[in-house]
Amino acid sequence: MILPIQIPELRCYQNYAYPLAIIMHQPAFLPWFHGQFVQLYCRKQFNQPSWYGRPELRLNFYKYDGPSFFPQLQVISLNQTFLDQQGISLNRLLSKSIAEGFYVVAHVNEYYIPNRRAYQDYHRPHDFFIYGFDDTSQEFHTLGYNHHGLFETLPVPMKLVDEGITSYVRFGRPASIYLIKPNVIDAFPFQLSVLVSQLMDYLQGTNVSRNFAQLHPVLDAAYGIEVYPYIEAFLDCVMQNEMRVDHRNFRLLWEHKYALLLKVAYLSISVPESH
Repeated sequence: MILPIQIPELRCYQNYAYPLAIIMHQPAFLPWFHGQFVQLYCRKQFNQPSWYGRPELRLNFYKYDGPSFFPQLQVISLNQTFLDQQGISLNRLLSKSIAEGFYVVAHVNEYYIPNRRAYQDYHRPHDFFIYGFDDTSQEFHTLGYNHHGLFETLPVPMKLVDEGITSYVRFGRPASIYLIKPNVIDAFPFQLSVLVSQLMDYLQGTNVSRNFAQLHPVLDAAYGIEVYPYIEAFLDCVMQNEMRVDHRNFRLLWEHKYALLLKVAYLSISVPESH
């Protein structure tokens, strides 16, 4: 049983790459996509440890932190208590959910996941995407970054997926699993006014996190076009060997420009000249 996916061009971080893999192959969701992924943000104190424990610029889109931030997706969250009460194996629960049309995002310890950089080397908490299973080979079909840093589909033995999820508690965090299903009814049409508003926020360097202060903490970060002085300062630190190169920042910057080019192409075809 394999659910359809499309490997997205926007995939620097898995927290938005996984939801995009679910929706990008469905034409009904493309108008919404072309109105998104405009705003950038990064840490101002990039030479100080982040909550990950290391200095980093952490350039990213604002704000697509997981499937719950994608309105087309129905998301069911299963916590450790619920999992313990089900009376069936974890692998059986995952397979049954996929058979019912749900994609799976789970938190795992990648020490147990083959073809990941951490495999059998060090313990690393990470998100993990499953879109299919094979009962004959006892494998799950997964998508993510391999040990070479390539984003691709990978088969993983069910036994190791079970170990990876159950050992996640070693990080002092309860295991959690998200079951995700696209809702084609809620396709969300393209809105030019929303795109224009986002572009204005980008050009003005607006702290858009203030717009969501009742839902998320306001982030004292650089936004929009204001990220570029911090990127330059970060590169100066790299040149002085004060910080390590993080290729994700360059990948993210490319993805932002690529997304803007896609918007131009979409607008030229889909939006009347009178607009």
